[in-house]
Amino acid sequence: MVAGWPAGGAGNRAELASQFDGHARKMLSDGEKIATEPKLIRLLGAAGEAVDPAVLFHALDRSAGTIPGRTIYLVDDRGQIIAWGGEGSSFPHHVRPLGQRQWGVAWSAGSADLWLRNPLLSEGRLVGAVIVSDRAPLRARRAFGMSAGRGHELALGANLEGYEVIGSSVAPGAVIPVTVMPVLPDHPPWVLQWLGWLALAVLAVLLEPGAAVVATALGTWSLLLAPGPAPGMALGVAVIVAGASVGRVAGRLSSARAGVLVFGVLTVASLLAVFGQPSLKTSWLPEHLLTPGWGGVWMVALALMVSGLPALSGGPVSLERRLKAAVLLALLGLILQVIRVPVELSRLGEAGEFVALPRGQIDIAGILPVPPEECRLTDLAPVLAE
Repeated sequence: MVAGWPAGGAGNRAELASQFDGHARKMLSDGEKIATEPKLIRLLGAAGEAVDPAVLFHALDRSAGTIPGRTIYLVDDRGQIIAWGGEGSSFPHHVRPLGQRQWGVAWSAGSADLWLRNPLLSEGRLVGAVIVSDRAPLRARRAFGMSAGRGHELALGANLEGYEVIGSSVAPGAVIPVTVMPVLPDHPPWVLQWLGWLALAVLAVLLEPGAAVVATALGTWSLLLAPGPAPGMALGVAVIVAGASVGRVAGRLSSARAGVLVFGVLTVASLLAVFGQPSLKTSWLPEHLLTPGWGGVWMVALALMVSGLPALSGGPVSLERRLKAAVLLALLGLILQVIRVPVELSRLGEAGEFVALPRGQIDIAGILPVPPEECRLTDLAPVLAE
């Protein structure tokens, strides 16, 4: 199931709100624990007493723990940051260091800070404050306790359509616009992502043809629904395994049923060759003898499929019969490629991508700076610039 399910379900609004609420409650609990720490209050309220600054840093580091992106700042009664611990990120923008308890979100170009300010009181007197800040990038799989689900990521901010506003009852004023998006890697994922079902499909073709169709269908579904583009090697193997599985199943059927199955699949492949996009991946013709490309993939897959016909699999097949089958497939591929030409031209016409130059309306000799027989390439530069 892991091989056939490349992307898990994306988190919905209720799940994200519940996760964010749990994170906010834990953040509030940690902030209250630090704000009521007797040692910190005693050190901040000390008058004329020598205080080792390292003690404050160690205490805040210990309180921050290993929570990703968390930094805790300690502020004195003058509003000056005197110690910090954790990640050591910069102080959130536009946040007042002193004041009553307050929640908020500070936005920057590449990240967002969820912050909580807790006052430090000594005998009813404000002696400082503790600011707990959790920083997360604007695009991440996990942020502020929320998880996007496998194959997805969270996009924070209101600059995308379809965002959901997530908040918590324990964190008034801290609302975060969130969009759950599929992960689109900059480079195609490695073929080992699909190695599980590829191995399963190949083994099924060799050992159990009936299960090969199911394994191949599952693998193709995995490739098509993956959040990112699949590598060409995985797609090529999928086409070859599909052809081999159809051929193996046809070999176990009667002549009539095998013919219907093979020619039905051949019809679908022919339609893809004429109307499929992109054309380089659906054409049956090899790109080059030394680099056959997708044309070679389709030819191998079709040959494996046709070889399942009882007329070809019922005993030793001579070289002449193999060559005839190969020539017929090549001719069919050439015919389909010729049929595809007007289809592509009609598509270009519908898209308005033709460039029509006026005939007889441009006097070339008249726009040249010198007579045509004396014109040089350097003389054409100003004309082309205009």
